[in-house]
Amino acid sequence: MNMDHMMKMLLQNQKNIQNQQKIQKLQQLVQEKKSKENKVLTDAKKTRISKNLLYQNSQYDFERLNKKTLIIDVSGSLDSNINFNVDLIESFKIDRLSDVYLDTLITFNALDNKHSGSNHMCFILGLNDFNIHTGSNSDKIQYNIIIPNESTADNTVDIHKSKKHNFICSINPCNITTIEGSISNLINAVAFASSGRFILELLIIARD
Repeated sequence: MNMDHMMKMLLQNQKNIQNQQKIQKLQQLVQEKKSKENKVLTDAKKTRISKNLLYQNSQYDFERLNKKTLIIDVSGSLDSNINFNVDLIESFKIDRLSDVYLDTLITFNALDNKHSGSNHMCFILGLNDFNIHTGSNSDKIQYNIIIPNESTADNTVDIHKSKKHNFICSINPCNITTIEGSISNLINAVAFASSGRFILELLIIARD
């Protein structure tokens, strides 16, 4: 092998090494660029999630949160008056057509279900702010809700859960500031003894 041929081979090898180094450098730059882009996308996604959570907490937006709970606590003269009217601490916003379900009814000192015969075997619950379409052969039950009375003694706390998650009605978008209604036995008489109290929990689910 002559000297010229050896020099050509050395030069060719050097070029190959330089080309390989350039390729490796280019690959490294591409990888670094991808990493930076992924970090930007990740940070942007975190920012969107944070904003969405903030919006949920402050605005009750059904686009992001499709279930809400409305709880009312009623006490006072339930032993002498079947009607109640309570003001909510803040406006309860419903953004989309939604379905309302009875989740829980908890009572204190409700008259037991055998008090005065069969008239206390159920509560009749009326909610004036909700468009309830209940049909019945009884004008007292018509347009109201029936909840089985599970109290077996006076002066007790009872959870009436036989109708948990039962459909009540649908409701259009609105802002609710007060809840007016009534709770009674089957003949529209009082359903509570002295110091009676109840907590009603409603589940409101936005339609897709």
